[in-house]
Amino acid sequence: MALKPRASTSGWGRGLEAGLQFAAATGIGVVIGYYADEWLGTGPWLLFLFLGFGFAAGLRNLLRLKPPPPGPRDPQ
Repeated sequence: MALKPRASTSGWGRGLEAGLQFAAATGIGVVIGYYADEWLGTGPWLLFLFLGFGFAAGLRNLLRLKPPPPGPRDPQ
């Protein structure tokens, strides 16, 4: 059974999805870094490191959501 193509969403929906994905990736990085610092007693260093990783993952998600460029038009 073939998967159905994704339905076209509104601009609000795409914006909300992008914002939530970016915030979730950054938040997960912060949580991992915070608890790793608590566990290892390394101060804020792992928090900052995983904040950077989460930020990079959020940017990667945003780039994945970007629509593909339009293809070349057929010459007439």
